[in-house]
Amino acid sequence: MTLVGLIVVAIVAYLAMRRRGRVFLESEEGFIVGAFALLAIVQRLALGNVSLSDHFVTPLYFALPVVSGYSRGPARGLTAAVLGGAVISAIAIAFAEPVPGETLAGFPGQHLVLIVALGLTGAGAGLRTLPKALKPLLASTWLLLAAAYHPEYARSLSAYVTLFASITLASLGLYLNLVHPPAVSTIHYPTSPSRRA
Repeated sequence: MTLVGLIVVAIVAYLAMRRRGRVFLESEEGFIVGAFALLAIVQRLALGNVSLSDHFVTPLYFALPVVSGYSRGPARGLTAAVLGGAVISAIAIAFAEPVPGETLAGFPGQHLVLIVALGLTGAGAGLRTLPKALKPLLASTWLLLAAAYHPEYARSLSAYVTLFASITLASLGLYLNLVHPPAVSTIHYPTSPSRRA
């Protein structure tokens, strides 16, 4: 548990140093991080623990970085997703019950895998070279990393139900442009010379 806390602090410190001279969190990033915190708190109050096996809240965890990265770009998508993952992990650790099995995903290193998966998802969704139609598939990053780290997790039907719901919500979020559409380079059209009277 202490190691996870140190890793989270190191990631946040790195992001803070990288953004020196700028506002640490823009309003949209703050909104996404706040949404992660609200979802984790609601999940804790409604279900009794913060878990990645819930079929209602967990898909939102994996869809939010896709929408955030798409709307704000790779750097801001990464920041919002990593901080959101850190918030989920912090709430899960702070309110953990001392009962076996009452963990985030049920395997060692789960918090770090979650933060890395969300960060990769947010950064990948911000890449302009990746077609918009493929960006919702980035919600599967969690399942791929969790399966590589802990193969038992990928054998669960529950993981695939959550994955399908995550991809569906990410697609809906991109379709509706829930945060803001991506910044597009401005095209300057030549104007006709003004007539002088």
